Amino acid sequence: MAEQVKSGAAPELANYAGVIGVDHYYTHQGVPCINGEPHEFDNQAELSKQYKGNFSGVRFMTYRILDAVPYDMVVKNAMDEHPEYFVRWQHQPGSTAPGNGSICQNYRDACFNDPVHGINNPDNNCSFEIRSAAYNFADPVVRDWYQTNIIEPALEHADGIWLDGNGPDNGAYMCSGICCGFGADNSPHNQSEIDSYCDGEAEVARVAHEYLAQHEAYEIMSCTTYLEGNQVPTAADSADKCAEKLKNMAALGATHSKYNMAVAYGDRTSSINGAYDDDSAAGAVAAFMIMRGPHWLMAMAPTKVMNISTARLLTSDYGRPLGNITDLGGNIFERKYENATVRLDCNTFEGTFDTSTTTTA
Repeated sequence: MAEQVKSGAAPELANYAGVIGVDHYYTHQGVPCINGEPHEFDNQAELSKQYKGNFSGVRFMTYRILDAVPYDMVVKNAMDEHPEYFVRWQHQPGSTAPGNGSICQNYRDACFNDPVHGINNPDNNCSFEIRSAAYNFADPVVRDWYQTNIIEPALEHADGIWLDGNGPDNGAYMCSGICCGFGADNSPHNQSEIDSYCDGEAEVARVAHEYLAQHEAYEIMSCTTYLEGNQVPTAADSADKCAEKLKNMAALGATHSKYNMAVAYGDRTSSINGAYDDDSAAGAVAAFMIMRGPHWLMAMAPTKVMNISTARLLTSDYGRPLGNITDLGGNIFERKYENATVRLDCNTFEGTFDTSTTTTA
């Protein structure tokens, strides 16, 4: 069996000062609960300190979400003390008939309901059910509360924020009524309320981005181009297709004006979706090194255990590039770095890293 390295350990590899964004799934959404209470923000803070302790110079993007998920007591306490901060059933769906005034929460998602893997599994020892709701972002008071209590404290241990929940996968979609078949006819919001909610949410994101910029922090979701397996070279491509993708992406990488930051071999949740595995990792890393621009990241599979050889490939530091892609002919390409010449043979998707001669600028 191949030697393994567990995620979170500090293998004896060259330190790499990169950027890490951690989803709330990785920190278990605040569960198991301690004394009946979830503690997601503490989990994220501890992970930030751990990564920064293991890898000097790393920048950590802590997870925050625009949905009102009480996986931290900051949100749960607000639900108890200020229920008006959340979308409530003020009227019945598609009607002017009064609702019961309760906070609207998402009871349909398997993330909450699965008896084995769901957040509300009794083994997590939470004293209340954790459900996704929607903040009443139409109210400026709520927007200010969110900025003060959710966004600003995040920078105590982190260098920026992964701000989730403002897209088509919004976990509170049933309550805010913005997508997925839920709208004025079947959510607590009528159309004017939906419009006010969306305007308020956009303002929350704008204020958060402005605050982060003022504090030299980052919001990884607002400035990232994701290059998935259908765009970047993979072992499944023909030699010609591999070469075509490599040259196209190298042209993108060479023109930084066309993007802010790029994540190769991943999507917005960093899942590589079979784009490479342990056998093809060298080819994928070589392709990434040949085509990458100055602000590119390479996605890694969200796994707690990684083959040591793959881990070494993904954390090796070859210095800065000394030029751009070089076409050697026959679908073979290379790029020179300070500490290696990186080569990809698209005929076999074999990546090689020649460190025998240290190259200087």
